[in-house]
Amino acid sequence: MSDTSESKPTAEEGAQALGPASSPTEEGAAPTPRPAEEKRPGSWQPRWYLHPALYLALLALALGGWDAWQTQVQMEALRRDLALRLADTDAALAEARRSAERAESTVRELAGKLTGIEARLAESRSQQEALEALYHELSRGRDETILSEVEQLLLIANQQLTLAGNVKTALIALRNAETKLARLDRPQFAALKRSVASAIERLEGLPPMDVNALSRRLESLIRRVEELPLAAHARPVPQPAAQPEPTGKPWLDFLRLAWYDLKSLVRIERLEAPAAPLLAPEQAFFLRENVKLRLLSARLALLGRDEVSYRADLAAVGGLLERHFDTRARSTAEALAEVADLAQAPLSAPLPDLSAALEALRGTRLATERGAR
Repeated sequence: MSDTSESKPTAEEGAQALGPASSPTEEGAAPTPRPAEEKRPGSWQPRWYLHPALYLALLALALGGWDAWQTQVQMEALRRDLALRLADTDAALAEARRSAERAESTVRELAGKLTGIEARLAESRSQQEALEALYHELSRGRDETILSEVEQLLLIANQQLTLAGNVKTALIALRNAETKLARLDRPQFAALKRSVASAIERLEGLPPMDVNALSRRLESLIRRVEELPLAAHARPVPQPAAQPEPTGKPWLDFLRLAWYDLKSLVRIERLEAPAAPLLAPEQAFFLRENVKLRLLSARLALLGRDEVSYRADLAAVGGLLERHFDTRARSTAEALAEVADLAQAPLSAPLPDLSAALEALRGTRLATERGAR
């Protein structure tokens, strides 16, 4: 700061010294060169290359150049980075364009497939509707078939109970009907199922009475009639007599043995009841056939649950056996015992009526037909 303040008066002095000499209007003559002023002793003149402003300007210029160079370097790096990014962007854009083209082709392919699937779906729906209609038709036909089979089984059970009184066969028929109805899991068949189950329960609650076993016993008795001995052909039971003991005399032993043999040739029987009449072979044949017919009639009465006729026929058979057959024979005694046992068999157990089950079946069939319409 001191150097600058000192240099200013010198410059002003030079200007004042040059001012009057350079003015042409005042003196009207050309300026004349002025000899160089002599340096004053004691005054300091600075050099130009030692001026601080020069260094400041150089420093500012260097800083500006370095900053410009750094800016140029950064711009170049930014340009290269931007070029790389643009290249990557172009590659990504190209890949995205290819992906979009592939996606577009895939979409077109999927659209074609979707169209085919929709066509197949429509065809499947039409087939499903046709199958459902066919299933309903078959289901109605199946239901009708099962109802017909159940009706036949119920009729068989009713016939077995009404005509033959065969509880076992009727139970088998009703259980088969219940098994077939179990396949029809629909509410309209509930009443029919309850009716069949009630009939089965009533039959199972009956007292034990095996009509088939009684019938087989009667048939066996019919076959044994041919083997029964007649009373007219009976012979008295020989009474064992003690043989004569030897006496040591041959002639006396011979006479006693002869008398013993002679007595065995003649037998005397005391009858407490009237003797059975003698029968010719033809009459014996018809007697046995009559007993067989009575037993067959008792068997028919058993199957028809006609207790009065059944017991009357067995009583007639017992009378014939006692009157015309040898009651002392073992076979006749067994036949009489069998007839008496068969006559005591109960036949008056009340059988259930299956009309309720048949009526429920008709109602179910009518309801099924109305639902089909």
